[in-house]
Amino acid sequence: MTKCSKYLFYFLLLLATIFHVKAENGQQLLIDSLRLVLENQRGEEHIQTLLLIADVYSETNNTLAIKYANDALKLSISSSDKLNMANSYVHLATYSYAGENYDKSLNYSNRALNYYSQLGCLDCLSAVYLDKAAVYSRLGQLDSAHYFSEASLEQAYQIYDTLSQVKSLRSIGNVYYKQGKAELALKHFHQALALSKHSTLCC
Repeated sequence: MTKCSKYLFYFLLLLATIFHVKAENGQQLLIDSLRLVLENQRGEEHIQTLLLIADVYSETNNTLAIKYANDALKLSISSSDKLNMANSYVHLATYSYAGENYDKSLNYSNRALNYYSQLGCLDCLSAVYLDKAAVYSRLGQLDSAHYFSEASLEQAYQIYDTLSQVKSLRSIGNVYYKQGKAELALKHFHQALALSKHSTLCC
């Protein structure tokens, strides 16, 4: 990305923020600025910008979000970029979940896990475990939801990731709540709250 295109992107983004334009106009301004940046990019930066555009679209148009995430995936595959292949699969899992296509969401999450495991991206593993827990919880498969919430928590402890620990504890609490185990649910909610209070991260 050239310096000029970078400055233009941040300038347009600042305008959208300062003037609080209508949500859809603000979104379009951001997308247009990202597309402008995209024209001058190649390789990894190009893929990451495609995923940024997908995220912006995910607020209002899940179909377009999936399209841009698939574009990022295709480029990642063609360049044998395993990290961005995994990142693309995570995005697709998220958008599939939002579209209530839970089988696809789990499939994409499994593919992401495979590549993150190969690459040793431990922080990413915790997040994907939580995504899978959310899907299983939505499907009412609470044993599986509990398993992946615990897996996420264990991974978060290993890498000292406080934010992921808090999210994992909340996820476990939600599972217990759905199972009618109020005391265990409250225990994990209190643990999550106590941990977030002692963290500089915003949870």
